[in-house]
Amino acid sequence: MTADPLLHERQSQARFARLLLRRSDRATLATVLSGTPYASLALVAADLDGSPLLLLSDLAQATRNLKADPRISLMVSSAATSARDPLDSPRLSLLGQVQPTSEPRQRRRYLAHQPQSTLYADFADFRFYRVIVERVHFIRGFGNIVWIGGRDFLMTEVAERFAESETALTEHLNCDERAELDLCINRLAGRDGAGWQVIGIDPDGLDLRHGDETVRLDFTKPASDEEAVRAAFAEMVAAARRVPTR
Repeated sequence: MTADPLLHERQSQARFARLLLRRSDRATLATVLSGTPYASLALVAADLDGSPLLLLSDLAQATRNLKADPRISLMVSSAATSARDPLDSPRLSLLGQVQPTSEPRQRRRYLAHQPQSTLYADFADFRFYRVIVERVHFIRGFGNIVWIGGRDFLMTEVAERFAESETALTEHLNCDERAELDLCINRLAGRDGAGWQVIGIDPDGLDLRHGDETVRLDFTKPASDEEAVRAAFAEMVAAARRVPTR
């Protein structure tokens, strides 16, 4: 039986958009102020399913806006692009609503990706939020523009399985695969140095840090569970070993 090409294209666009969010550490946050759009800068991290996570102060104007109207638009764009015209580079706008979260796992994930935020995360006026994504407007380049539904963008069912195994997988890679992690970073991402540590695993790939530098390594295809992650990492290591040394 042949695969549905339209379904494949929709999944491909959704993954490309999700990867753009996973690689981003900041976004433009648009809220509603007395019926008028209000834009501000926000630091962001992507949860396991792809939902944006935010840490906001109650004193910020954007947070005051959200308490009156939880609707938001969150725009992220490619941090580095070879396009001569910035308008020909990938970007997406996520539309939805914010929801306060006290989930410890989401707090850990956000702070792992935004370590400087630990300085004020426990201040009385700061709270974590999760964006409930309703739909996504994804611009991959000129003429390549699609709307993606929230259900297609998010990896809800897969993320639930990951929540149970992410910690054990992270410890395994950092303890038992240290040389392999450095190999992948050095040859696939072109970074130097040893001692890279995994700070997060999701169905789409790995996030690693060394000092103040964070690097993303994507799987060639989404991983559905712990076994698939191990297979995806083995594939990544094999690909790194095929890269000629400099």
